[in-house]
Amino acid sequence: MRTTHHHLFTLFIMLISIQSAFAQNINGKEIALSTVYEVRLTFHSKIENYNFTESGADTLFDKPNVKQNKSNSSFTIMAKVEGFPSTTLTIVEGKNKHRFVLVYKKELNADSLLFYDFSDSKVLAKVAKEQDEKNKQLAQLRNAAPVTSNTTQSNNASNNTTTTPSQNNPVTVSVQANNAGKTTPAPADKTTEFTALVLAGQRAFISGNYDEAEVNFKKAADIDPKEEYVQKKLADIKVKRAEKENQDKKAIADKYQELLKNAVTAYNAGNYDEAEKLYQQALAANPADPWPQQQLRRIEGKRAEAKLTEENKRQEELYRGYLAAGAKALAAKSYDEARSDYQQALNIKPKDAIAQSKLKEIDKKLADQQLEEDNKKKDTYFSNFITLGNEALSKGSYDEAENAYNEALKIKPGNAEVLKLLDNIKNKRAQIAEKENQEKLAKERDEKYTQLIALGDKALLTELYETAKEYYTKANQLKPGEPYPSQKIAEIDKQLSSQAAEKDKHAKDSLLTVQYNMAVDKGEKALTAADFKNAKIAFQLAAGLKPDEQYPKNKLQEIDIRQQELTTQKKAEADSLQKVAQADKQYKMIMSQANAAFAKKDYEIAKKGYTEASNIKPNEDGAKEKLAIVTGKLDSIQLLKENDEKYETSIVSADSLAFVTKDFVEALKYYRQAAELKPSESYAQKQITYLQSELNRKAKEETDAKEEEERKAKFTKGMVSYDSAIAATRTLRFEEARNFYRDFLTYVDSSELNKYQYGYQALIKSAVDKIKDIDEYLARTKPKQVTQVSEPVPAKVDDGTKKKKKKA
Repeated sequence: MRTTHHHLFTLFIMLISIQSAFAQNINGKEIALSTVYEVRLTFHSKIENYNFTESGADTLFDKPNVKQNKSNSSFTIMAKVEGFPSTTLTIVEGKNKHRFVLVYKKELNADSLLFYDFSDSKVLAKVAKEQDEKNKQLAQLRNAAPVTSNTTQSNNASNNTTTTPSQNNPVTVSVQANNAGKTTPAPADKTTEFTALVLAGQRAFISGNYDEAEVNFKKAADIDPKEEYVQKKLADIKVKRAEKENQDKKAIADKYQELLKNAVTAYNAGNYDEAEKLYQQALAANPADPWPQQQLRRIEGKRAEAKLTEENKRQEELYRGYLAAGAKALAAKSYDEARSDYQQALNIKPKDAIAQSKLKEIDKKLADQQLEEDNKKKDTYFSNFITLGNEALSKGSYDEAENAYNEALKIKPGNAEVLKLLDNIKNKRAQIAEKENQEKLAKERDEKYTQLIALGDKALLTELYETAKEYYTKANQLKPGEPYPSQKIAEIDKQLSSQAAEKDKHAKDSLLTVQYNMAVDKGEKALTAADFKNAKIAFQLAAGLKPDEQYPKNKLQEIDIRQQELTTQKKAEADSLQKVAQADKQYKMIMSQANAAFAKKDYEIAKKGYTEASNIKPNEDGAKEKLAIVTGKLDSIQLLKENDEKYETSIVSADSLAFVTKDFVEALKYYRQAAELKPSESYAQKQITYLQSELNRKAKEETDAKEEEERKAKFTKGMVSYDSAIAATRTLRFEEARNFYRDFLTYVDSSELNKYQYGYQALIKSAVDKIKDIDEYLARTKPKQVTQVSEPVPAKVDDGTKKKKKKA
């Protein structure tokens, strides 16, 4: 029976190995866990499910995190209870079913194995094969010890039972190689303990727990010191420990490189969460390498870009939603609602051809509706204006009749009936105008004659004889038979002859004055030009022409004084030039020394020299410019280090605020400080752009919502006013209607209408036109006021011209 059991056990192990090799299943691999660090298992295929074999085992661990990525899937787990008992975890991954043994390891740390990568099929096959080999070794060890019965053979036969090591039957183990085939009986309790210790030591050895394996094998050696297998295993443990120490060192380096490799793979695949975690693990493994930290910063940048991409997707979904809603509303002929939806789509994509086309289609449909309504109104208005015109014509009110017919003609241009009525008014007006024109010309001639006579009399009184003669001549031409103009012309001719004789007498006396004035004028010009010689000659000539005049004498004295002042001034200028020459020489020498120091980059000495030179010539730009340059260099050298320190401090503070506390406003202050300190660095500017865009987006959403409510409220008020205007018009309350239309235009701003208020341009145009029509109608129907005057004034005669100009 023992042989049968042995064969069945061996067959079971073989079947497991064959199944594992075919399906690449991992069977029994130990995974060490602690309550401090998470352990991650990565597989190639999707994780379908997982479970714990032991009842209630799920309370021993934090809820595992299963994450599906594009190229792999991961399973992350961490212990919740210290010292938990060994637990079996089964994971179904694609077509593979893996079984792991979870064991507690208190000393698990960052240098321990925290990441198991089974995503590579070759790696998976290797791990499965190694685990199968361990399982076979364990099976062989279990079958190595011969089993004997503790009872008689007859008892075994009569009881028909099979004994196995698991039933605590006596076991004997081969002690020495030269005693092969022979067994040394041992007490049942010692033999059982020996076998259990060897099995435990072998399991620990296979799982790599060499401390536990050594303890068990040493205890087994104490029971049977001559057992070669136990001694060999103790020697193997020393070798394995040395190998493990080397492997651990290599594993740390390999793990770091593997983390970097996987992090790069995740980063290139766009899996930034996975890449971030791997880079953080790599940074913990090797803090001295700056590469993981740099990559972590890049990941933050990529996430910012991803947010923008998500926003674009959200906008695209909104856009398509508005298009669908607009199409539905348009099909239901809800044009206002359709316009609102298409306008919202156009706000998202301002140049979108579909939305623009649909808005034009809606405008056309609304325009067609409006046109139909307008045509009906036009027929009514046309009949009303014809009636008003006929009534005015019957009363002889040609202007009112003409205005009414013209209004009718605007509604129906080219209407033969209206044109005939207007021609009739035109003929009657022409007859009246001809008569009035003849009367007007006669009256104007009389008024012009009277005006010319009055102007001539006025000019004659002021002794403007030539002017007076011109007015009397024109009056005589208007009325040749009148004697008064001829009489006045004769009087003026006589007076002009007398004046000509008197002018000849005074001509000679004025010649001397002219010569005197010319001499004085010449002297003044020469004196203004500082030409003292010619000025003196001119004023001496003037003094000779009129010796009694004091003015030329005063000017001659002024010339003498100014000549003396000029002599003194020239002497002072010569002295000043000498001082300037000396200062210039000293200035050049000091500047030369300072320039030499500047060339040697001895900026302190150069600054001292430029300062001294600037004091010698305060108005000289050269020294000041050089002083500014050298001062700037000294300041730059001093500030460069401080600038770098301030920049780094600002960046660290800004990153902490932006990525940890999410305080974008405060973070912006520090990023801007950093950007001002180092404008050439792009990182701070990119962060400013991103944070500002986030803040602007939030502020814009709030502002847009508020403005939208305000605009809708104004639009509602405007439409109420528009409806009120229509109602007032129907009941002939035109002044109230005009006020309501004006209120509508105040509330509904045409500049905002198309973008935010559904595009009612037709209503705005209609309101403007109706206000104009009402104004004209009220002006026409307003009662006329007639003013009585003693004498009619031609300029105020109403011939229709004034009204036509006002209308135009």
